[in-house]
Amino acid sequence: MSKIQGVHIPADNKNLAINGNFDFWQRFEGNTTTVNTATSLNSSNNYFADQFSFATAGGTVKNFSVVRSTSVPTIAQSGMESTYSALFTMITGIASPVAADYVIPYLYKMEGLDFQRIYQKTVAIGFWCLASVPGTYNVAITNGAFTRSYNTSFVIASASTWQFVTVTVPGDTGGTWNFDNTQAFVVCIGAYAGTTGTTSTPNTWQTGVFYAATGGTNWQATSGATLQIAQFSIMEGALGAGPKGFQRQGKGLQQELALCQRYYFKTFLAGTAPAQNAGNNNIFTFPQTVAASTGLSTSPSLCLPVTMRVQPTCTSYNPLAANAQIRNTSTSTDFSTTGFVESNTNYISVTGTSPAGSSAGNSCVIHITAEAGM
Repeated sequence: MSKIQGVHIPADNKNLAINGNFDFWQRFEGNTTTVNTATSLNSSNNYFADQFSFATAGGTVKNFSVVRSTSVPTIAQSGMESTYSALFTMITGIASPVAADYVIPYLYKMEGLDFQRIYQKTVAIGFWCLASVPGTYNVAITNGAFTRSYNTSFVIASASTWQFVTVTVPGDTGGTWNFDNTQAFVVCIGAYAGTTGTTSTPNTWQTGVFYAATGGTNWQATSGATLQIAQFSIMEGALGAGPKGFQRQGKGLQQELALCQRYYFKTFLAGTAPAQNAGNNNIFTFPQTVAASTGLSTSPSLCLPVTMRVQPTCTSYNPLAANAQIRNTSTSTDFSTTGFVESNTNYISVTGTSPAGSSAGNSCVIHITAEAGM
């Protein structure tokens, strides 16, 4: 067949959303009850499932939770047997938000290097949704700088019933968009906002950031109201995945994990939430290389499984004690952790002061998390 010149034909109908099946919860894996509860006025970059976070702002105190749930659409409904969904609960309703208030239950942030493929192109955003309050719900798209936005909506017809939602978003030909390793394309689902974040002209790209549209249902006014999503996808073109067409971005589960690890990595086993005095398996083990009461160097350094998005922010955990120190297993004593030397996005080095009585060659263990989310 001859090639049609000047016509864009997508190479494949690919889901561009990482962890859209909510398979990975590295930061909170193992927590089947409350994953994250916010009671503060303002919060952002609060990840629960990998690549998914919530955000709030404004003068009203917010009180809600996000949990990992095993309630999912049936295989008869969606054509896929998923394990998890995300469940957001508005613990205390906000009947009258002030002008600057907003609560965004679900944010998905796409990196600019991935966004290049869909810049100025129509995309279809799809997901399965279950909500306790029927009504009109918001979906907003913004650029990475939150200076450009598109707002549209979907209708929940029946309470507490899984339904498939798809919205079509035209490509924006204005504004400033990122094409590097910073956030470029942000999807916000289920937000409600005060007047500052509300628009009366939905379904069009406009300057400014608007998370909600005039006339939408304030489902967040109801204490105990829930909004649950599963099988999230972002696909080039207007057709989308359809209710039974979901696919992960990775070709397999291990590849999907590697995509997540570009933004977050932990030495803890899957299923173990990062914590002090936890996770005695899969520990980063290394020899002490200097004498007691002097600096510690981890040689060789810990090589990361994939290149991370940026130089990560690291946190240390003691696998055998409730403190943020390194355990010398040869002497059963703890180092004083002084920090990390993150040479680049591919490996991590640890620094610390070795305890009295220890010596070069002693065996040391530590757990590490590396955060490079947007």
